[in-house]
Amino acid sequence: APRRVVVIDPGHGGPRPGKVHRDIVEKDYVLDVSKAVREKLGRKMPDLKVYMTRSCDSAYHEKQSTDNRRRAEFANSVGADLYVSIHANAHPKSSVSGCEVWVLTLNEKLMQQNSNSATSYADEGDFIDVSDIDRSSQGFMVALARQLENEPFSRFFAEECCENMSKYGLRNLGVKAGTVYTVLYFFEGPGAIVELGYLTNDNDYNYLKSKKSKDEMAEAI
Repeated sequence: APRRVVVIDPGHGGPRPGKVHRDIVEKDYVLDVSKAVREKLGRKMPDLKVYMTRSCDSAYHEKQSTDNRRRAEFANSVGADLYVSIHANAHPKSSVSGCEVWVLTLNEKLMQQNSNSATSYADEGDFIDVSDIDRSSQGFMVALARQLENEPFSRFFAEECCENMSKYGLRNLGVKAGTVYTVLYFFEGPGAIVELGYLTNDNDYNYLKSKKSKDEMAEAI
């Protein structure tokens, strides 16, 4: 049987630190967690081929949307069966807390439901606006067909991941279905964006600062 392939994508990197709050810089934190995920998979599932989109503080391109697209293209080129992008969250309201996992949906109703909450705190460029995509183009039709095929797998992974992360005391905000994320839109298989909690919330921040958190989050993923 062909080997299964997983691509772990530590969010941001290089010129883009991601969210920064007190002592935590998202790009560094998620890189450590991603390396721990790779190490655990290597031990538990030696038959799995695991790649990382970056293994140091680097970026693919100075423009975020291009950078995200290149990450997805890398995952496509190695034939990834699953793409897991790892991020940390932030919110203007410090009371907002919890872990969540985003999957891509092209379901209009779900997109509208989430777009208000999503874009208010997403990094500029983390999304491609749905209106930027030519609905009549063949590329969109192909992406639509691909999504319908992949969504159940993405969602299954996302639900399991949320449940696992919440075992370590993070509030489970559940699976969110987002507008068209650049990174997931260009990837051809099931994928998810894991958000490890809100750096701007004291409870989440203190947990993520704790010694065991990186290992536990990697275990959950």
